[in-house]
Amino acid sequence: MVENNKKININEHVEYNKAKFIICNRGITTITLIIIIIILIILAGIGENGLFNKAKYAKEKYINEQIREEEEIATTSNEIDKYLTDSSQNKSSINEPTGLKTDTFLCNKMITSSQYTGITSMTGLDKIKDNANNIDQYLEFSDTKGYKVLKTGWYWVKLHSLSSMGNPGTSNACSTTIGFNLNGVNLQEVRTWIANFGWDDSSDAFSIFLNKDDHIYFSFESYDVRPHVGEGYIYPMF
Repeated sequence: MVENNKKININEHVEYNKAKFIICNRGITTITLIIIIIILIILAGIGENGLFNKAKYAKEKYINEQIREEEEIATTSNEIDKYLTDSSQNKSSINEPTGLKTDTFLCNKMITSSQYTGITSMTGLDKIKDNANNIDQYLEFSDTKGYKVLKTGWYWVKLHSLSSMGNPGTSNACSTTIGFNLNGVNLQEVRTWIANFGWDDSSDAFSIFLNKDDHIYFSFESYDVRPHVGEGYIYPMF
């Protein structure tokens, strides 16, 4: 009887130890897994391409982009301020004009034909430039940008547009537009329009202060092949 009890106790002891071993074994496996994960995270964070270096690089790049953007804004602002200041100083240093240099002027006369239909710039159109009247001291022609201003000062601009319908009873309408452009911006234009029979004549003139290296040109536009005329004049003032 004693032996049976002893045997039972031994069996219980064995079962207990087996359960304890299983629990301990599972515990070691879980801890090992956690340690492995921590090690992988650390390994991922270090090194040249690690998470920490990537985060640091992204932060530095963001800061550098901010600095570059602020510098560009400051540079642009300074250029605008300088242009406005120089323009204001130039304008204030030159007296208001009292007359025109009538012997020194440029005239761009453009007459429509089928070749010029729809053209909106003076490139390739009829250009009249008298070199004998010293206009070259004030304006320099360029095929790409029109005329470059060589002398800062006041100028007088005149625009003239003429549209004509020569055939009585014609139902088609036509229009002609002559414009003055400064640095690529259309500042002023004159337009004529006529239908059926007759003609329309219109003109405008104004003074304008131009700075050295400004670019100007006269634009001409017509959608009819009849002989319509656009004229642009510019005179230096004194």
